[in-house]
Amino acid sequence: MKTLFRSMSVTMGILLGILIFLITLSFLSILLDEYLSFSKEEYSFLEGNKASKNKILVLEVNGLILNQSKQGIAILNSQIIYASQIEKILNDVSNNEEIKAIIISMNSPGGSVSGSNRLYNAIKDFKKNNTIPIYIHTNELLASGAFWSSVAANKIYASYGSMIGSIGVKGPSWFVYNKPKSIRGGLLEPTIETEEGIEHYQPFAGKSKDVFNPFRKPTEEELFKIQNLLDSIYDKFLNIVSHNRKIEKNYIEEKIGAMIYDSQEAKNLKLIDDVISLKTLKKKLVTELNIKEDYQIIKIINRYNLINELSNINYTSQKLIKDDVCNLYNQDFSVISNYNFSACEN
Repeated sequence: MKTLFRSMSVTMGILLGILIFLITLSFLSILLDEYLSFSKEEYSFLEGNKASKNKILVLEVNGLILNQSKQGIAILNSQIIYASQIEKILNDVSNNEEIKAIIISMNSPGGSVSGSNRLYNAIKDFKKNNTIPIYIHTNELLASGAFWSSVAANKIYASYGSMIGSIGVKGPSWFVYNKPKSIRGGLLEPTIETEEGIEHYQPFAGKSKDVFNPFRKPTEEELFKIQNLLDSIYDKFLNIVSHNRKIEKNYIEEKIGAMIYDSQEAKNLKLIDDVISLKTLKKKLVTELNIKEDYQIIKIINRYNLINELSNINYTSQKLIKDDVCNLYNQDFSVISNYNFSACEN
């Protein structure tokens, strides 16, 4: 009898353990699925009246602009601005009667051509399909692809001392080692000897498929075609800025150029609408929207930030983000203002 009772107890213990394991696994699966999809957003109260239905949404984004994460992970405020995520957020708040205005607080040196253009179109489409005004504000940097994206907004504002501009396009950069003999890894950096003696093989199909091979010079024809591609992207950039900021295209190309300007000079050049702090902009909108006596300002937070900080997901996501950035840094055509990501060189 004791043996039977002991056997039943062991069996029940095993079954209970399996049940707990399955419940835990199911919970983690649901949690991870929601974490990766980012299908839901939460709002954090910043100031005003918590009961008010007159809301100004502040969306804080920082870093390089990419189209979307190649690994399927996109974390808000992660030093990467994924255009696909901003597009989704704008779609989610579309025609929300409680949202009276949106401020995108952006600090960015630019990003990929496709990402910058997608973010531009997301803001442009939101304006077209909604009566909710959308504004861009920067505290530090709004350059190149970030400026490309921003001109779609109703207005652009910048804090004193921030930097604006860099209307230009960069192609991929690469090193050419002529007649390399040997490559040795040193304590701080590799050493490359460039006397004859080493052979490099790179199987490929298609003329110029290996155009960025560091062991051969590009041909004149290849450089010509790359320059044509850059010129085409640059022309679109000029047209977008000219149309949205009401500045003559020739003036942008010849006078403004791809230089970067402080906020006051950017205002003088009509690249932005005014030099004011984010705090002042909030007050300005509250007054202009006539909701001074009844409003609340909110921002989007991600419900999984705490889990992200306390788990290995943080390490994994940071590695995947680095992979996305390095892919842009090493390979893509981009609209980035003098951005250097040294970790990609290791």
